Amino acid sequence: MMSIIRGMLPDDERTRKAFEIFADAGQWLRARTKDGALLWGVPSQASENVFYLTDAYGCSCPDFFYRGIGNNLPCKHMRAVRLHELGE
Repeated sequence: MMSIIRGMLPDDERTRKAFEIFADAGQWLRARTKDGALLWGVPSQASENVFYLTDAYGCSCPDFFYRGIGNNLPCKHMRAVRLHELGE
């Protein structure tokens, strides 16, 4: 369980936003890769009708692209997915 919530400090702004996104998990889209892996279409908080393909390990959002890749830093969408996976 600790590996799922690693990097999620309760006073961190991305974690706070992740909880907001997680609250609407019922509205997320579901997608599968060709090999069957589950991805979530998590809505953007900034742009209406924009969804980011996300799982616990990667995201198509600009924040993850510029800040997370190579640094292993989860974006708010990935953090929300990790919270969702805790409840499954």
